[in-house]
Amino acid sequence: HVCSCIGVEMAGIFLKVAVFLYLMICDRRSGMALAVKYLSDLRFRRKLLHSFGVGELAYRVAYKILKNHTSLTHLNAELAGFLGYAHDIGVSRSFLQHEIPGIEILKEEGVEPDIARRIMHGQVEEQYGNGDGRYLPVGIEGMILTYSDMTIHIDKPISIEERIVDIKQRVSRLKDADEARKNDILVNIDKAYPRYKMYERIVFLISGVDSFKDF
Repeated sequence: HVCSCIGVEMAGIFLKVAVFLYLMICDRRSGMALAVKYLSDLRFRRKLLHSFGVGELAYRVAYKILKNHTSLTHLNAELAGFLGYAHDIGVSRSFLQHEIPGIEILKEEGVEPDIARRIMHGQVEEQYGNGDGRYLPVGIEGMILTYSDMTIHIDKPISIEERIVDIKQRVSRLKDADEARKNDILVNIDKAYPRYKMYERIVFLISGVDSFKDF
């Protein structure tokens, strides 16, 4: 019986070690590697450059917040950077609705489900949500990700208003989507605008900045 107990205990230890080794370390380096892995196709070149810009901005925003508020020990700047780099990898499976496929890819890559869920961004809540918040960004890193995504044009910072104009122009030019689908995106990005501005106000307040140019 003693041997059996030891065997069970050792099996439990080995299982924990195996799970630990399988789970991905979510930092900027691994996020960058995922972006390159899934977005290197020439079709996604713009998305790859954008993801690099979002990853670096998300890291800088989180780092600045941590400098201003050292008590925010639950905020992880490396995780914010990881989410920024990896947030658009789902376009490799579905271009228009890529957040859910992105979450599935992250889980397949060994990212813990609760962390994978944090790449939720964009106007998915306005388009597909039923009011329960299941498609909203998660945690402070998710808010930073969404703010960063909405202020990076390809790889350069711009205002949220300029970014929305850019998105609308690109959606209007899409050839692989019917008019109803495109109109749905255009309507819901306007609905999401107040939420984006709320995130911006919060980010500015806790970062101690007055403009996206201050990052």
